[in-house]
Amino acid sequence: VTPPTNGQPDKLPVLIPLKVGLLGPDGQDLPLHLEGKGSVGSSTVLRCDAEHNSFTFTDVEVEPVPSLLRGFSAPVKLQVTGQSDDHLRLMFAHDSDPFNRWEAGQRLYMKLLLQLYQAAAGAAASVPLAERCAAAGGVPGELVAAFKAVLEDAELDGSFKAMAMRLPSMAEIVDRIDEADPVLVWQVRQYVYQQLAQQLRPELEGAIKANDVPPGTPYEFNAQQCARRHLRNMSASVLGSLEAPDVQEQLLRRFREATNMTDRMAALTVLCDTATPGREQALQEFYEANKEKPLVLLKWLAVQASCALPGNIARVRALMEHPAFTITTPNCCYSLFLGFARSVNFHAADGSGYEFIGDSVIKVSRRSGQTVVGADPDIHMRLTAHDPPQQQHLGHQPAR
Repeated sequence: VTPPTNGQPDKLPVLIPLKVGLLGPDGQDLPLHLEGKGSVGSSTVLRCDAEHNSFTFTDVEVEPVPSLLRGFSAPVKLQVTGQSDDHLRLMFAHDSDPFNRWEAGQRLYMKLLLQLYQAAAGAAASVPLAERCAAAGGVPGELVAAFKAVLEDAELDGSFKAMAMRLPSMAEIVDRIDEADPVLVWQVRQYVYQQLAQQLRPELEGAIKANDVPPGTPYEFNAQQCARRHLRNMSASVLGSLEAPDVQEQLLRRFREATNMTDRMAALTVLCDTATPGREQALQEFYEANKEKPLVLLKWLAVQASCALPGNIARVRALMEHPAFTITTPNCCYSLFLGFARSVNFHAADGSGYEFIGDSVIKVSRRSGQTVVGADPDIHMRLTAHDPPQQQHLGHQPAR
């Protein structure tokens, strides 16, 4: 039922096409027999056009798991009564509908992230985060198994696998928590990636190897090669969360051997989040190769600004004095300032990140009259959803 709006207190029901299927215990589609219509295949669209609709499937010989809203058949938020984590894991590992398979994974990830966040927030801050999360159950083996099933499914497109491996963003998680601590959200999210990488390292390395190309292979732009790049770079990104020396060496090698900007930036982005010699080497090599290409250097500025290393604000301040940065060039400001505002360092506990963006907005406005923060609506979300200490730091900035 559509809620009433000004001038329209009574709304008629709106037609919702609900595409559905039923999964058996093995994750395979069950044949559907709809009462009054007979056999309708393994997936059918139900017309929901009243406040209450009822549909009955007959000849269902095993307990099914409903797969609802297949293909995102209607732009609605769906709540499924009785849907358990076991149901979601089955769908994530086996559902034949790509949208529902991805959605099941996202729901599982979000439930886990919120559970670990609450446990970490409720425990003593002196206890290491990994111990706080482990005490709350860590990353369940069943979720790891479902993640593995997606990674090893030969029928799935590589781009789909890469998207299914990606956890909900910091902004999505913060939006689900009252007075969230963004730094803790980032730490919990990173913990989950590290656990997945530790438990599935052979599978992730296998995905990289299976989708890799020999060094020097000419760049091809087609769906198949895009999917292979997407999957191998996402797998490398998950492995990069381990910060293991051999992984960092592989990333530096991949950076140097890349024949296209997609692969080069993917490796550089992961390297930038680790305090290793390879990080500085890669950044310097990228700059030297592109110092006469100002548009390419925007990526170089952004990848450093968004780095998650503690204290990265000093690096960002130094970049403001670098020849690659011009404060009167809007794209330079977007790359550096908005890149930083999307990073965990924006939310530094001492408020220095908020102060830096406040200083930058004032400086840019005085010089060119343009506004930086207004270009990113996510920033406004970040200014309102935090815990009291951060709200206090934030509160000083708008008044300036």
